[in-house]
Amino acid sequence: MDGEIGDRWLLAFVSTTMLVSLATCLLLVAKWIRGPLLAYEPRRQVPWGAVGAVLALLFVSMAIVSAVALGEQKPTGELPAIHAAERPAESIPSLHLVMSQAPEVLLVGGVLGLFVVYLGAGPRDLGLPSGFRVLAYDVGIGIVAGVAALAPTLLLQGMLMRFLGSPPSESGHPLVSLLRSGKPDVALMVVGAFIALVIAPVCEEFMFRVMLQGWLERWEAGVVRKTAACLAGVAGVPVEMAASDRPVGAGEGGANIEGGLVMAWVEERPPSEERPPPVLGVFGWPYGLFPIAVSAVLFGLAHFGYGPDPIPLFGLGLVLGYLYQRTHRVVPCMVAHAVFNAYSMVALWRMVFAGEG
Repeated sequence: MDGEIGDRWLLAFVSTTMLVSLATCLLLVAKWIRGPLLAYEPRRQVPWGAVGAVLALLFVSMAIVSAVALGEQKPTGELPAIHAAERPAESIPSLHLVMSQAPEVLLVGGVLGLFVVYLGAGPRDLGLPSGFRVLAYDVGIGIVAGVAALAPTLLLQGMLMRFLGSPPSESGHPLVSLLRSGKPDVALMVVGAFIALVIAPVCEEFMFRVMLQGWLERWEAGVVRKTAACLAGVAGVPVEMAASDRPVGAGEGGANIEGGLVMAWVEERPPSEERPPPVLGVFGWPYGLFPIAVSAVLFGLAHFGYGPDPIPLFGLGLVLGYLYQRTHRVVPCMVAHAVFNAYSMVALWRMVFAGEG
C-alpha cells in the first residue's frame, strides 16, 4: 500500500514539475521571439588570466581520471564511477562525505582569495550582487531558469538512457548512488542535500562561470579589440571613430566595417570603464557564445562517469552560461543549479523513505 501511495505521489510530483517546466519554456520562447530574454549588463573585464581555465581543466581531468580508475575496479554491471568529490557510496559515513568536499571547497575558496588579495578583485569581479534588490532579482531569474531547464534536460537524459538501454536507476549521478545504497539514512540524506543544494552550485558556478567563463570573456574581448583595430586600419576609419561605443557603419563618413556589425574596442581604456558588447565575437559567432559553449562543455565533462548525464548537462551549462553572460553575476547561476538539483533530491527522498529504493 505504501509503495502504491509512493508511486502515485512521485508520479504526481514528476508530472506537475514537467508541466510547469514546459509551460515556463513556452513563455520564455514567446518572450525571446519579441526580444532578448535578459538585458546585457556590462562590467569591466575580470582581472585574472588563464588560471580560471587551468583550474577548470584540472577539475575536469581529476573527474575523468577518477571515473575511469574506479570504473576499472568495479565489476561489470555496477554503477559507473563518479568523481571523488561527490562519491556518496554506501560505505562512506556522513562525516566522510562532508570531508570529501573539503578539497574542492578549499581549492575554489583559495583561488578566489588569491584573486581578491593579489589582483584586487572586487565583488563585481566575483559576480556578487550589489544590494538586496539585485540579490532578489537574481534569485528570481535563477528560479525561472532552473525550472525551465528541468524538462528539456531530464527528457534528453531519459531519451539517452532509453537509447543506451539503461534504466533510470543506472545513472551514475551521486543522488542515484545514494538511492541504491540500500538503507534509508537520514543523516546521509541531509548531508547529500546540503552538498547538492549548496556546495556543488556554489563551487561549480564560481569555477566554471566566474573563473573560467569570466576569463574567456576577457580573452574574447581582446581578440575583438585587435580585429577591430585591423579592420579600422584597412578601412581608413579614424581610431576615435572605430573606438566609439557605436557600430562603425555606412552613415559615418562613408566607412563600412563588416556591414556595421563590429563594435570596435580598439584602445585600452581604464579597467573601471564599462561599455556595451560588440555584435560579433570570435569565429564570427555572436559575441559571448564561445565562452558560454566552452564553459558548458567542461561543465558537462566534469560529470563524466554519470552515465549519459554529461550530454544533457551540457545543455544545462548553456543555460547557466547565458545567465552569467547577460548579468555577469553568479547568484542566478547558483540558484538555477540548486533548483535543478532540488528536483532530484525531492524525488530521491520520496523514493528512499517511501520504500521505493
